[in-house]
Amino acid sequence: MSAGSVLVTGAGGFIGGSTAKGLAQLGFRVLASSRSGICADHGAIEVIGSDVKAIESALGRQRLDFVVHCAGGSSVASSLLDEAKDWSDTVQYTDELGNLCARRWPNIRFIYLSSAAVYGNSMVLPIHESAPKCPVSPYGKHKLEAERLVERALVDHVIVRPFSIYGPGLRKQLLWDACSKLSIGINNFFGTGNEIRDWLFIDDLIRLIAQILTAGPNVPRIINAGSGQGVTIKEVLALVSMQVATVTEVGFTGVSKAGDPPGYIADISAARSIGWSAQTDLHSGIKNYVDWFVNEKN
Repeated sequence: MSAGSVLVTGAGGFIGGSTAKGLAQLGFRVLASSRSGICADHGAIEVIGSDVKAIESALGRQRLDFVVHCAGGSSVASSLLDEAKDWSDTVQYTDELGNLCARRWPNIRFIYLSSAAVYGNSMVLPIHESAPKCPVSPYGKHKLEAERLVERALVDHVIVRPFSIYGPGLRKQLLWDACSKLSIGINNFFGTGNEIRDWLFIDDLIRLIAQILTAGPNVPRIINAGSGQGVTIKEVLALVSMQVATVTEVGFTGVSKAGDPPGYIADISAARSIGWSAQTDLHSGIKNYVDWFVNEKN
């Protein structure tokens, strides 16, 4: 028996695609919306277009129980290169989708995958959901603007703020860059190495999303998605280098990338309040990722 029907947007991306497949494996009937397509290797996944009009047409009069909105701008770097496109992908698209859902399925549970980037340079760690929102990049600003649209349009909404999500299928950001460089003997990286991030394995994020979908009416409306533990970039790269490396020492430029805050650790008390906790430790998660990376390259 199906756990319910769920529309997952952004299913061509790492988080959206992984979520679509993960929810299908958990018994949900998944409508995967994507610009670029998704490998729908599960019978419970139906792939549809990403345009909001295409979504409305594809759904017709079907029953829809949930929405997990993962689509939007993909990174701080891309938002700095083309701020207008990032706004369109994140804010305009969320506005159109939220209005469609409010009109067609006004009581639907709508989960929006935002970002920890909305917090900016937080002065207090760990970061609680109520912390000041002072984003330092267009990416973070647009995510925050989209959050407010969701709050206004949808009655039963939950905003999830992922921290550093990683796992098989991630073909960008630090871990992909690290594996690519270290595997060929390049060991120099941006930053100081002392930047702190909170890493969460993709399977743990999918479990959190699934628990939010089926939680009762008193579910928190904003939930951080992290492990609750901060790890320096230097420590993460040391773990990666032990798995891949032709080199074991890593160096840093001392210059941080624009828009990258120095420290992020999630306060995960809201996630714990619905019975969730991270299950994959960082060492196991990175080994899993590196094994996937090596297999991809062979």
